[in-house]
Amino acid sequence: MPTYLVVTDVPLLHLNLVNTPAAIWLPAAANAFNIYLLKRFFDQIPDELIDAAKIDGAGPVTTLVRIVLPLARPILAVVSIFSVVAAWKDFIWPLLVFPDPNSQTLSVALQRVASDTPINLLLAGLVLTCVPTIALFLVFQRHILAGLTAGSIKG
Repeated sequence: MPTYLVVTDVPLLHLNLVNTPAAIWLPAAANAFNIYLLKRFFDQIPDELIDAAKIDGAGPVTTLVRIVLPLARPILAVVSIFSVVAAWKDFIWPLLVFPDPNSQTLSVALQRVASDTPINLLLAGLVLTCVPTIALFLVFQRHILAGLTAGSIKG
């Protein structure tokens, strides 16, 4: 008799991540675009800097902390901002991992009450959901633009 693989439940249930913020942030951290941005940036760091740190006697951790991470501040800020904005605007994933109405995100809660809410109040709520991302961009605009051009070739 053949055996069949039956998937009966979500792996998040085994990790006890349902109704927790980690269920939102862990998948956002593994975004392929963010990983691509980080890889492109770290590939552009000159090998001469790493070699000079080795000659000076710095180990791998010291090189990372004192050389690489200070250079990577703009791209780390950009990736952090992109992750926050992606997690903030997401709808389907929070709908799946937050079944409890008391812990749902704002976008999911607005959809839940949309049927019996006047349209002007619903639109006001949607505008209020946009305010944090706009404020985040305005505060970190310099870091976003510096991080986006950090891996490019200067001509």
